Amino acid sequence: MSDARKPPRMPMPGPVEWLRENLFSSWGNAALTFVALAIVYWTVVPFVTWAFVDAAWTGNGRDDCLPYDGACWPFITARLGQIVYGFYDEAQRWRVDVTLILLAAGLLWVTLPRVPGRRPVGALMLTLYPVLAFVLLAGGFGLEHVPTTRWGGLMMTLIVAVTGIVASLP
Repeated sequence: MSDARKPPRMPMPGPVEWLRENLFSSWGNAALTFVALAIVYWTVVPFVTWAFVDAAWTGNGRDDCLPYDGACWPFITARLGQIVYGFYDEAQRWRVDVTLILLAAGLLWVTLPRVPGRRPVGALMLTLYPVLAFVLLAGGFGLEHVPTTRWGGLMMTLIVAVTGIVASLP
């Protein structure tokens, strides 16, 4: 097709035109836009106030947070290990870290476009990784046994989520 037959390019609309066309094109859309903005305002502003403005930022635990009405960040920092690892033994937490790093690296490798070897890595992530992760987390092949009753926190949430997602694929 020659350049003479191509239709002219329409300029991209500016922000005001975009708002008018997409959010305020009718009375109903305008009302929905204002309702959505009100909901965002009524949820985001109190959350920001609770999480940052009225929050306790310094201290060593829960007792330092009692005078404040907001979030208790000293409690979060004091319990971060338990939030992430549950009751997993502190000396063995490196195994959880290695497992999560391998998961992130494998998922990143499989999802990035134009990366060589995506299919073999994907096959390994579906077949070999779950076995390797279980051996790393539970123990075996010379690693100390950690009973599943000690697992918990974010680690356990990710294990259950990934297992459910992978099991639902077939």
